Amino acid sequence: MQVMKKYNDFVAKYNLLRKASVPEISEIESDGNPRVSKFGGKFPYLPDETIPECTHCNQFPMMVAQLYVPSLPPFIQDLFPESQRQSLIVLSICPSCLGFNGYNVSVYSEDQLDQLIYHDDVGQ
Repeated sequence: MQVMKKYNDFVAKYNLLRKASVPEISEIESDGNPRVSKFGGKFPYLPDETIPECTHCNQFPMMVAQLYVPSLPPFIQDLFPESQRQSLIVLSICPSCLGFNGYNVSVYSEDQLDQLIYHDDVGQ
């Protein structure tokens, strides 16, 4: 219930109840493109980092979404700090734990985007 209260407070604070955006449907070829927002697909990471394993069960995560902040509607971009408005934000979750303890958020700056590698085999 604490999570729902935080969510409801956030929605009320930013007057998001009546705002909506229709997602753009793109081809699968854009799956490795860091300059799109998407659900699922290939997992981006930098060459010098490893894909973070779940801290509880050590399983590889499942990529839930990547948000390229400049591609979002302006009223959503405004919710991000100025320092992250040119960023790619990646949310992943452990497919085994599926809880609040098994998730990871990575943020990549605009100058890192062309260096990203996309992993296609979750769980390997």
